Amino acid sequence: MSTNIYGKSRDESNNTMRLEDVFDEAQYVKIDYDLSLAFVWKGGHSINIYQMFASGEEIHKETDVFNVGDFKEDEATLEEVKEGIERKINYIEEELNG
Repeated sequence: MSTNIYGKSRDESNNTMRLEDVFDEAQYVKIDYDLSLAFVWKGGHSINIYQMFASGEEIHKETDVFNVGDFKEDEATLEEVKEGIERKINYIEEELNG
């Protein structure tokens, strides 16, 4: 077990992190159990995507990231975050279902 640059614990042998560490200081979290993905917004414009394990206690290190909102503003609004996550989920489902 080691710590990353944010001081959070991480098991580098399998590239996983504990959910509680990832969700720490999150302003909004959306979990899609069908896709086994967690979408985490901690402010700003970036939303991090993590792949969850079946146990529900650990997740893979960040899988992807995308941005939402108008960059003329300091950060996205909660509404922009929620809409952006729903668009991303729809896109992922379309890609998986062809």
